[in-house]
Amino acid sequence: MRQTILIRTYLAVFTANTVIGMTFPMFPLYAKSIGTPVWMLTALISIMELSSVIGGIILGDLSDRKGRKSIKLLCSILYIIYPIMLIKTSNPMYLIIPLMLKGMGMTIVTICAAYVGDVTEKDELAKRIGILSFSGGIGFGIGPVIGGYGIDNFGFTNTFYIATIISILLFILIIGTKEADESIRDSFRPPQRKRQEQEGNVKEKIRNIITKRNIISIGLMSSLAMISFRLTIVFFPLLGQELGISASKAGLIIGIRTMFFVLSQIPASRISKIIGKERLLIISLMMLALGQGMVGLSNSTEMIVISLICEGIGFGMFLTLSRTLIITTSKKTESAISLGIVRAISWPGQVVLFVLLGNLSEIIGLTSIFIVGSGIILFGGIITIYILKSAK
Repeated sequence: MRQTILIRTYLAVFTANTVIGMTFPMFPLYAKSIGTPVWMLTALISIMELSSVIGGIILGDLSDRKGRKSIKLLCSILYIIYPIMLIKTSNPMYLIIPLMLKGMGMTIVTICAAYVGDVTEKDELAKRIGILSFSGGIGFGIGPVIGGYGIDNFGFTNTFYIATIISILLFILIIGTKEADESIRDSFRPPQRKRQEQEGNVKEKIRNIITKRNIISIGLMSSLAMISFRLTIVFFPLLGQELGISASKAGLIIGIRTMFFVLSQIPASRISKIIGKERLLIISLMMLALGQGMVGLSNSTEMIVISLICEGIGFGMFLTLSRTLIITTSKKTESAISLGIVRAISWPGQVVLFVLLGNLSEIIGLTSIFIVGSGIILFGGIITIYILKSAK
């Protein structure tokens, strides 16, 4: 039964990320089509990320204390509503509402990761998290291809309606399982890992988690990794449009990048056992910096693809290892909220840098901000290396 429950969890993340892959990489093109300037686009996405951070903490804590299933159902409902509201919005200012719903709904991935930690032995956790990330990555790789093709051939409206239908399938998948029931969660916990569930004060729990140096260092690293991700997902489609790349081709390029992102997560845990998790985290950040710098210097579509593949591999290794480190160093009753707190730590830095890059793009052009972003990731990586080492 454990295998069946895990498979359902992997399928849920696959389906959720397919919806996001269909809509979010193409969102900058939709926003631009209704007259949204780049600076407003970055501000809207930053607000979306804030709602995701708040959702990660609040909904994550609720799932730690009350069970995973009900919160995942809530997130799936937000996924159903988000694409419909997005396509019905013609005023750029009102885009904030569906984006905030999307941000809250994205907590489903964090909760699924925490659930995998609930039912998995410590020595298997990296492998299971890798499979979870693999499943989500496949969805996020297929999504942009479907979204780009759909937008070029059927328009934004029909493509986003399809995303809503897939979200309904996600809801059905979650409602048809008992995966988050407390009895099932306990039945799969090894005896030595069972413990009394103590519902401490949320503020006290957050205070205890946030004082951990490794949580702070991973949070800072995450802000750099997310800057790289935002450059790829938000600014690349706009750059592609400037270079004459169609939505279908841009979606395919993002899909190829995401496939390598997925594949890199398979050997990540094995490589980390050889060279160490912290060292591999640092290498992954360097790959992010290299990939974004190469995008800025590329003079052909082929070079852009190679550059984004490099970025995708780095991001995949970072995501798998950071989640594994957080879950393995957190209590069972604090795993989901710990993941949410890491996102909260990373949010201020990535917002400031993201908005800065958005404003710079209107001054120095989209190509140049990839080079600037690469420098930020490289410099920030050096600082976080020191923090990570001092946390030991």
